[in-house]
Amino acid sequence: MLYGYSQLPLNDGAAAGSNYSSFNDPAIMGVMPAAALLYRQQHVAQAKNHYELALDRNSFFVVRNDPATSKTLRTLLETSQFSIRMPETPELPWLKSSLSPEKKTILLHDMDRDFIPAGQSYVESDTGELKRDWEKGIQTISTERSQIAAGSIGGESVRLSNATFEIKTKKAVVAIQSLDGKPIRKSGRIFITLMARSQPAPANKTTMLSEPVTGRVSFAAPMGLKVYPVVGRGAFDKPLEVTYAGGRYEVNFSSSATHWFIVR
Repeated sequence: MLYGYSQLPLNDGAAAGSNYSSFNDPAIMGVMPAAALLYRQQHVAQAKNHYELALDRNSFFVVRNDPATSKTLRTLLETSQFSIRMPETPELPWLKSSLSPEKKTILLHDMDRDFIPAGQSYVESDTGELKRDWEKGIQTISTERSQIAAGSIGGESVRLSNATFEIKTKKAVVAIQSLDGKPIRKSGRIFITLMARSQPAPANKTTMLSEPVTGRVSFAAPMGLKVYPVVGRGAFDKPLEVTYAGGRYEVNFSSSATHWFIVR
């Protein structure tokens, strides 16, 4: 999730680490290409269901309703398409709202309905592609063209539909994505992102220390591909040694000076 480029003056030497700025956080900058692939190439499917919450005037304008107070808002936002219908308001005639004509809309009036089963510690999209486990602190994206694990994945074995992540770094983002529009299993050009923490050096706020990501990943893809580290100015370094068996690549990442790799 990205709020904006900067909410601070750009010339005041602000330290890195802000929920509202990205310009001074290389870890956020480093995963922007992966995010761009997700959204611009539509690697994630649209939600199957569309819910619309219809509130009366008092509930819409007077009563406080937000994710902190409403189970409906809190539990639907990450599962399905969700919108709020504005009530008819003669005093504000420009407020118009109508049901979505694109798909059947499920109309709701209850602000306190829980859409996550009791005892469940994760929220999952109705497509099954997006999942966030708040107890483990892990978020995953599993589609034909993107296999991504993020959060407290260190020491865990995260298995998705076409990738397994066994990462040692305590907190990291690891993404395996198709670049040619084909499913990863059939792709001849794949992009890998490895990103962990990035913090200012103790004695020099303009120097950033980026934590390397170590561990092992495996994924299914066509035979004959090589994994190239992407170094300065987008150049490729010599390919990594990998194993290929049963239609799957296994790649071991040790301490590396780069965070991106091209498989081709």
